[in-house]
Amino acid sequence: MFYSADSARDAKNCIVHGAYKLQLVEAPQQAFGRMVSAFRQKNGLKLNDFKDWSDFRQPYKIHNSQVSQLENCKVKPKDDLWVSLDRFNADIANKTFEGLPSELRKKLDNSTPLIDDSGNPLRSWDLWAMFNGEREIPEVWQQRFYSLEEREQTGRKVASGFKDFLRKSELLPTTALGMVLDNFALMPNAPQVDRSHAEAVLFGLEPPCVELMRVDACSTLDDVYDKILDGKRASKTA
Repeated sequence: MFYSADSARDAKNCIVHGAYKLQLVEAPQQAFGRMVSAFRQKNGLKLNDFKDWSDFRQPYKIHNSQVSQLENCKVKPKDDLWVSLDRFNADIANKTFEGLPSELRKKLDNSTPLIDDSGNPLRSWDLWAMFNGEREIPEVWQQRFYSLEEREQTGRKVASGFKDFLRKSELLPTTALGMVLDNFALMPNAPQVDRSHAEAVLFGLEPPCVELMRVDACSTLDDVYDKILDGKRASKTA
């Protein structure tokens, strides 16, 4: 026997009761909010960017608070917001930036529009249907995205961890690099990434790509380092 939750609050409060499982169902508005947040993260957009865009696109209007409330499931948008989001997304998809300030134009020009899994830009009726649970959130927007700042922060940790490993292992950098990358590739769920990129990340020359971020590169590399160091200790005592 299953029960579904009709609101974000009820979804969070679903529990196992006796012999019956109460099914934890995410409210469509929560999933929609995460999609909007993922869209912003992927493109490095700030709340102010929506408002700045609408200042040059009258009568379309998007307030900072409306985007924030969408992400946090605290608003039920009116028709004019769906129309404005439609135009905002269409501008990005069609590269229509006439009249926008140069900095905002450059940011939007490098942005990816909200699309479905076939690559088609989402329209106002698509967004409305997703918000109301009548259509699934596209798979592409259900993934976690990372800002450049997050990637750079992780990159610094990865480079620091590799330096510490070099010190403990007493291996030559080229030898250590080969052992680390070979063992990393054998780890469960290890992503397929360009080897030159992985080398650059370990030496702190590039921030890790999204694929490395999703497997928690720091934690995975710690396991690799432990495995190699344990092997060296065992060979010494053999």
